[in-house]
Amino acid sequence: MKGRAPNKDEREFMARMCGIGCIVCLNLGFETFQVTPHHMEGRTRPGAHYKILPLCGNHHQVSDQRGRWVARHGPGKHSGKAMFEEEYGTENELYLQCLEIIKSE
Repeated sequence: MKGRAPNKDEREFMARMCGIGCIVCLNLGFETFQVTPHHMEGRTRPGAHYKILPLCGNHHQVSDQRGRWVARHGPGKHSGKAMFEEEYGTENELYLQCLEIIKSE
């Protein structure tokens, strides 16, 4: 995967964000804490490790072929940025929500 490894401060920030659990699942009314960071602007730009969303596998990389969930990346007809944002809100809206959550901790 392209990009540099996160430094200590970035790792700590990413851990706090991922400690929220999947932000999409949270908004749907349940908790999923097995998450991976979705890099909103890729992994190569300056500050890229600070622009992440905590997403579970289902909302990050796997799409349900029957349309029960939409994935940000991944195979199938239920994936991609436009479909993800139509279903769950923009990445920026979700990001701001995550920042508010970790700020209140």
